[in-house]
Amino acid sequence: RSPNHVRHSEMEEMTNIDKIVAAVLVITCTVAVMSIPVVDADDAVEPVQIDAVDFLALTEDGRITLESDFVLTTALEISDELVIDLNGHTIANGTSAHTIAVLEGGNLTVIDSVGSGEVDNTVNGKAALAVWPGAIAYLYGGIFDRSAETGESIDISGDNSWYTVKNQGTLTIDGAEIRNSGSFSSCINNGWYDGSAETAGANDLAAY
Repeated sequence: RSPNHVRHSEMEEMTNIDKIVAAVLVITCTVAVMSIPVVDADDAVEPVQIDAVDFLALTEDGRITLESDFVLTTALEISDELVIDLNGHTIANGTSAHTIAVLEGGNLTVIDSVGSGEVDNTVNGKAALAVWPGAIAYLYGGIFDRSAETGESIDISGDNSWYTVKNQGTLTIDGAEIRNSGSFSSCINNGWYDGSAETAGANDLAAY
């Protein structure tokens, strides 16, 4: 065969090899693309519905560390000493009650070891945190909010408004954020609004 014929055959072989390599690369790339998981918005993790008894049963050594978002199906009332680490998660009310109520003799500490954790309340006339007379609460982390607040002005409540935190006990806030987007109720209410230590009014928790 002539030298030119040999070169032509070699070029054809190289072209064929190039095609095979290209095909392998295409298959490899296709497999790589297909192996990437696609998360649909409908697959988002839903909050766990839990009652107060089961929630408090999560306590270990006086502490509850959240591993998911929770919606409380019964009123959460704390009458002992407890630390709640929000751990970047949310506790929200699923009833017409305060999200967290610290009763007389209760001692609650809230921290957030991750950040962006929240305690939320979405119903009219209830707080994300209510501290009864004779109770103690320390807020060292987390966001306390009323995310469905509709107060429009000092005269218009919009049918869903209240204080984000209502305190009639002993409250320390150092690192937590208290939010209230409405214009009718305050973020925090200390003491008695329309009652006294002897007689609780409509916007008060209890008397001493």
